[in-house]
Amino acid sequence: IVFVSMHINSSPNPQANGFEIYASEFRSLSKTLANNVYDKVQALNYFQGRGIITSLKRSLFVVDMNTKPAILIETGFLSNEHDRNILLNEGDIQIICEQIALGIYESVIESEEYQKRYS
Repeated sequence: IVFVSMHINSSPNPQANGFEIYASEFRSLSKTLANNVYDKVQALNYFQGRGIITSLKRSLFVVDMNTKPAILIETGFLSNEHDRNILLNEGDIQIICEQIALGIYESVIESEEYQKRYS
């Protein structure tokens, strides 16, 4: 079991764009999950990658206090025209969600630590 919280970002600055993932700095399985999902979404070249943000830079309760591997995904900026066009396209959203799911699946299947702890 993993915890994945998906969001759409917004900013008063319409130039702000891209996707980012938040993960706990102190949970290796969360960082593995974040890296795998980030790589899958980044490979699509839909959004500018803003990186993986750990709790050392910005602490989020749902990520840091979760008992399971947890990430929070900001999929793009609704306030940015380029990102918004992608986020409003049903086909693009389907592809993005499939890649997120694949990153999650690979994290769980490939992680011996996950298998030992949560199987």
